[in-house]
Amino acid sequence: MKIGGMAHRNGITFFCDAFKLKAIRKKNRIDYQIKWILPPKWLRKLEKKPVLGVFTTIYYQWLVFDFKVKLLFGLMTILYFAEPLIPMAYYPQLNKGQVLGIIVLLIIVSHKHLIRLLRYHGAEHKVINCYLKYGYLEEGLVKKSSRFNKRCGTNLVVIFLILYGLLQFFNVESLSIILILFFIAVFVARRAAMMNNEIFFHLFNIFQWVTVWEPGDEEINVAIQGFSRLYKGYIAYQTEMLNKRV
Repeated sequence: MKIGGMAHRNGITFFCDAFKLKAIRKKNRIDYQIKWILPPKWLRKLEKKPVLGVFTTIYYQWLVFDFKVKLLFGLMTILYFAEPLIPMAYYPQLNKGQVLGIIVLLIIVSHKHLIRLLRYHGAEHKVINCYLKYGYLEEGLVKKSSRFNKRCGTNLVVIFLILYGLLQFFNVESLSIILILFFIAVFVARRAAMMNNEIFFHLFNIFQWVTVWEPGDEEINVAIQGFSRLYKGYIAYQTEMLNKRV
């Protein structure tokens, strides 16, 4: 069973091989949204290939993103191609201090949402780590589980930024090069996640001290309920597939 997830400011999306389930807390209840994400057969065959398996990882991650994230990526792509066509007079003249001030202001305004997001990120990791270690979920075991995960997207972002930073020394920048760097970053992150060295594990996850916070009871409850429903759905799916083969 493939397992992954993505935290939101008010819940978590978990996914397996066949579908994703989004658990969102609204006041005193949890709403669930489920959607099929089963890749085509030819793509599933590539998953076990050392290099080509990267495409499967990218496929799942893209489908796990919600509409807002996909829209943001689309706008960034449009701006990238439109930038050379925009006259310099229309660019805002901001120095580093002003840019930093805007960033700090945004963090202050949205700090409550940001804190919840980071806590849900921690709950997501704890539930996944608990299931991988014990094979089932129990609140006490989930709370004791580590909030760090080798397959966290934070590690992928850090690897990509390092590669992108090295690229600046060659003064080369194009969308195709950036896509290649992202492909390489995914491959490196996948390989690194397979290593079992304890020292490397702590170094590899060091940035998660910033992006993954210790969750509270509310975040853990949403994570357990969401993953449990995903697991039940996956068992039902596997049972149906086995019955079709008989």
